Amino acid sequence: MRVLKGDERVSAGSTWAKVLRTTKGRDAAKRIVADFEAAGQPVSLRTVQGWLTGRLADEPYILLADQLYGPGIVAEIYEPDSEAAAASRKLRLKRLVEGGAR
Repeated sequence: MRVLKGDERVSAGSTWAKVLRTTKGRDAAKRIVADFEAAGQPVSLRTVQGWLTGRLADEPYILLADQLYGPGIVAEIYEPDSEAAAASRKLRLKRLVEGGAR
């Protein structure tokens, strides 16, 4: 992964928040905390709330989210114009249409 700076980092933070909100839906922060804790990577509710407002997480959390919520999240953040990112967005949209964020 490459280091994001300036506007790239702001855009990536916005993408990260959108991914989390559309993946976990209502009560997203509490659900994300539970998911990360169950995966052995505890995170505070306050930190997750910051993520949901657009603060970009550190790489270990992004990598874990990619495993927890479906491949392509890393691509959406670091290579937003890639085919992998487009496939990830399409899959998330399909899940939302079929049954909403869980």
